[in-house]
Amino acid sequence: WGSGAQYLFETIRHLDACGIRDRNLWQLQELVAQEILGADTATSSSRRGL
Repeated sequence: WGSGAQYLFETIRHLDACGIRDRNLWQLQELVAQEILGADTATSSSRRGL
């Protein structure tokens, strides 16, 4: 997906590796992941004519 989603994920992962756990960033990451999964599901369904 877009570089923004990847950048967010990599930033959170790096912070976590440094011992910095930001609850709000993880919540944002979860929302982004849900949006991506929802968009993938919608795209798959439209390709199958559902």
